Amino acid sequence: MAATYHSVIGTVKLHGSSIWNFIGTFFKNIFNGCKDYVNMVPDKITLAISQC
Repeated sequence: MAATYHSVIGTVKLHGSSIWNFIGTFFKNIFNGCKDYVNMVPDKITLAISQC
């Protein structure tokens, strides 16, 4: 479980974004009913490509 968290955090940091912005956007999309899980990965969310 820790390895998964560290992998996501590392990926977000590599894209130059804030982990808190990623988490906020990710959960906002989930709560709004977004089912496009393929486009909710860190690189797409941090680049503002994911639109649900």
